Amino acid sequence: MPQLEVTIVGKNNNKAIVTGDNALLVEVANPSGGGGTQSVEDVNSAAILQNLSDILTIESQNQTLLNDVNNNIAELKGFAIPTIERTATTGSSSNNLVSISFANTGAANGTILGTILKPGESVTFDAGNRFYSSGQFSWDATGTEFLITTLSKL
Repeated sequence: MPQLEVTIVGKNNNKAIVTGDNALLVEVANPSGGGGTQSVEDVNSAAILQNLSDILTIESQNQTLLNDVNNNIAELKGFAIPTIERTATTGSSSNNLVSISFANTGAANGTILGTILKPGESVTFDAGNRFYSSGQFSWDATGTEFLITTLSKL
């Protein structure tokens, strides 16, 4: 295990020291409010150093967990999220779409990108390894019904 060097610095930039008999000497503010300092001796420096080592170990474990979370998020970015909706209104597409499909399940014409989609017709747009940007697809299903499915990536 690598050796760690820790410097304990007080409020007045006074550094704690280890005495010749391995005791930790720290100056602390006088708790009685008298304005001076008191020396604290016979502190179990081994216990303090162990606590500091434990804190650093926990910090290292936390960093490892954070790295794992970041790696998992990066992996999730490869997953596609499906949606399906029925609509009889106007709308436009969201961001990061990999594919979008429209089916006119109603009895009247609707439009996609300004082009008529007749009842019973369907159309699919697939970006392959790319993405469609937000608002790239617009539709008007007023007076009919569209079934719209999408795949989007995180």
